[in-house]
Amino acid sequence: MLTDYTDYDTIRALLGVGRREITDATLALPIYNDRFTLALEGIDGGTGAASTQYSTIKAKTAATRTANEARYFMLVNMWAAYVVAQELLATVPIFAPQRISDGKTLVERFADPFAAQREGVASGYVDLLNRIKTLLLVLDAAAQVTAPVARIFISSTGVSPDPITGV
Repeated sequence: MLTDYTDYDTIRALLGVGRREITDATLALPIYNDRFTLALEGIDGGTGAASTQYSTIKAKTAATRTANEARYFMLVNMWAAYVVAQELLATVPIFAPQRISDGKTLVERFADPFAAQREGVASGYVDLLNRIKTLLLVLDAAAQVTAPVARIFISSTGVSPDPITGV
């Protein structure tokens, strides 16, 4: 169940919405739990190492977890919210109201209020996924995980010889 990994308020916080816009009943729909389950299985190609590692750590008390186990547990919990938030970003502009009023106050949103969240949620999703994969390999060296590729943004080359002088 999704609430074993994250809570609904955390998902809403990532999107900057309240309970009126995305209800607990909406977040409890099986599609969001299933989507997270598929994403978790995708970490290790469906071998089950990622979910097994999480279940093993969850069964321990917080005081008996190693630093790496505690970090893995925290990362998976955070990532769960990002997985669901990313799914919701595809549809939330359709069902999130643009104008909210309680009779005295009125809040209006921009035409696409979630444009900024898309980039932030996508980058957070990838960052946490890479951290989870790296840590899973530390905790279980036999896990079938492709380690994230470190990007090199700047490189240098030696000075090439002058084509005229050859020096």
